[in-house]
Amino acid sequence: MVLGAIIAVGAAVYGASEQRKAQKKSNAALAAQEAKALAFLSKGKAAALKAQKKGISFADESFQKALSAAGTLGGATRARVVRRGKQQSAAADAAAADRGLYDSTAALGYQRGVFESTNQSLAGVDDAVAGLMTSIHQARGATALQGYTGMAQIESNFAASAAGTSMQNIHQAANVGAGYAAMGMNFAKLLMMYGGGAGGGAGGDEPDVTYNYYN
Repeated sequence: MVLGAIIAVGAAVYGASEQRKAQKKSNAALAAQEAKALAFLSKGKAAALKAQKKGISFADESFQKALSAAGTLGGATRARVVRRGKQQSAAADAAAADRGLYDSTAALGYQRGVFESTNQSLAGVDDAVAGLMTSIHQARGATALQGYTGMAQIESNFAASAAGTSMQNIHQAANVGAGYAAMGMNFAKLLMMYGGGAGGGAGGDEPDVTYNYYN
């Protein structure tokens, strides 16, 4: 019976040792798996952020070109209006001179009409250009906001995926630990059943030798 107890104790100690080794190996494998998954997620996040930033920069450059084009168009239109006003004024002076009305009230009135018409046209050009630029600025701001919101979403998605990966590995480690704990209980039961010394086992008494396999 003593020999059986020695064998049982030896088996339990060996089993506990192997259990610890297996659990450490399993935990290391889970940690490596998590690190690899997080590295993959981080690489994907970096690529997504780079693409998003590139899109924001491209859109901003496009809006800047649109603003420049609007300013150029406005300047060219104003120049045409001013040129047309001068032509009309010169034509009016020539017509008045031909009729001997140069510097007359009628001629001056016509010149005043040309001046007012030119100013109204210039004001219309300025209003149109201002409206166009306002629309461009608004679209530019909305696009930038959308782009930066997308970047924030990328960060949020990465954080959620990383947390999910870590939590999954925590659950796996807990399940593995629970399995090894159950094995430990079996070793403990084995010790309780067969680990008694010379005074135990023959008469069915409780064993008087126990061993803590966690030592």
